Amino acid sequence: MTAKSPALCRGYAKGAHMRNIINGIIGLATNKAFWSIGAAVLAMFLFKKFKD
Repeated sequence: MTAKSPALCRGYAKGAHMRNIINGIIGLATNKAFWSIGAAVLAMFLFKKFKD
């Protein structure tokens, strides 16, 4: 990556890094929510299956 000024390059890198951290946190949170919902649905399904 070649930027005109090092300061601009550093600022961009810092902004990109912060964005990556935020995206990572959001991704992790949604992933955890997705898996916990999936696990709950699976548990309910298995429970219903075994109850019959």
